[in-house]
Amino acid sequence: MGQYFNDAVQSSEIGSQEVSNIKSQIQSIDLENNGLKDLSDLQSQLIDAALSIENEMISVEEKFSSGKNEIESLEQKVKKTRS
Repeated sequence: MGQYFNDAVQSSEIGSQEVSNIKSQIQSIDLENNGLKDLSDLQSQLIDAALSIENEMISVEEKFSSGKNEIESLEQKVKKTRS
């Protein structure tokens, strides 16, 4: 379960950095000089980042669910050995 948690934290850090980079790019766009193309490029990056974060969230949820099931299974085994 600890490894699942570590994976989730690491993924969160990577996602946060990606969002921070995109935020910086948004702040630096000059709308008067070729801003439309920059916005279009940024739109693609935002979509990619959102999909990546969404997929990672699904993966983390599945790992946590799997870990929870393993813990519940082990708890049942411990209860049976105590009986």
